[in-house]
Amino acid sequence: MSGSRVKKFELERIVDVGYLAGKLRKKPKLLSCTLEELMGEVGLDIKKPVTTQGSMRSNWQFSSVLSEEEVKFAMYEVHTCYHIASKLIDDATSSTVRASFL
Repeated sequence: MSGSRVKKFELERIVDVGYLAGKLRKKPKLLSCTLEELMGEVGLDIKKPVTTQGSMRSNWQFSSVLSEEEVKFAMYEVHTCYHIASKLIDDATSSTVRASFL
């Protein structure tokens, strides 16, 4: 990529999915839950990718170069967070709509 211009992706706002779950469900214990526990809370079942023993470095999230299995796991986490957040927002929106008709 020598000579090419790389555009940085910048986020204006980051919201932790546990924080979102805790606030929308009004359950503070959800603030510190694992992704698997949050999936159970919203009724999702997304399987973790199978990885070979020892293929995941303990600090893989901080590396600029990832193995294929680390990329798969990162994609699993992003995919899972997206679906949890979508379900939380859909549930909150539909309960607000139902309440306005009562």
